[in-house]
Order: sequence, then C-alpha cells, then structure tokens
Amino acid sequence: MGVGNPLRRDDGVGVEIVKHLSGKVSRRVKLLDCGMAPEDFLLDVEAFKPTHVLIIDAAELKAEPGEARLIPPQKIGDTTFSSHIIPLSILVNMIIGDAGPKIVTLGIQPSSTEFGEGLTPQLQAAAEKAVEAISEALKNAE
Repeated sequence: MGVGNPLRRDDGVGVEIVKHLSGKVSRRVKLLDCGMAPEDFLLDVEAFKPTHVLIIDAAELKAEPGEARLIPPQKIGDTTFSSHIIPLSILVNMIIGDAGPKIVTLGIQPSSTEFGEGLTPQLQAAAEKAVEAISEALKNAE
C-alpha cells in the first residue's frame, strides 16, 4: 500500500514506490496506490486476503532525509506520518482485525513536504533503493 500526497513533494514517496514496483513483482502481490486515503482500499485488502501487508509512507523519523525504517504495528503511534484522513494506527488495526495479515510500515524520512510535484533528490534515491530491495525480497514470493 503506497500512501501519500504526490502534490506535497516527498509526501508522495509511498505512491511513487508502488508505481515503480508495477511489473516488477509477482501477480501474487497486489500493489495499491492509496494516495491520501488508504482507508478507501480496505475492501480491496480484505478481498485479496493477504498474509502480509507492507504500508509505504513518508514518516517523521527524526533522521536524515531518505532514511527508511520498518515500523511494526505496535510502534505506529510513536511515529508521525504524512497527511491522512484517519491516523495510520487506526488503519492498521482495521486491517489486522481479528485474524488479519501481518503488517509492517516502511517509513521514509522526507526532506520537503511543501506543495509541489516530484520527489527531492534524496527521496528519489531512497525510492529507487526501496523499489530494488522490495522487488528483490518479493522474488521469493513467486
């Protein structure tokens, strides 16, 4: 699930990564460009019945721009994420439900979330690394 607002520079990093993963992963992997409203895709997630969900989003990690961290569900509340209609912690709980999939969030420190299009150079480089790492990891999901 790529999350973020592509009209706020680096806030769109999750959306950008999902777009670049298209065609590079197995059909057993469902890519969702969720934009600013990932809650709108809950039925898609439920219908797909995944065993794992990766949410990719810009996050305030108090780190260098482009630094990425995997954030488990229990740590979501400790991290500030990009602009969403509902908090990411609530979304994660809605996906998990009673016996839902395992979830992790890939948070990436933005450089700029000012209005504008396109990722900053630091985030473009981070997005390329993430696409490479995710597509490599998912090769084993074939």
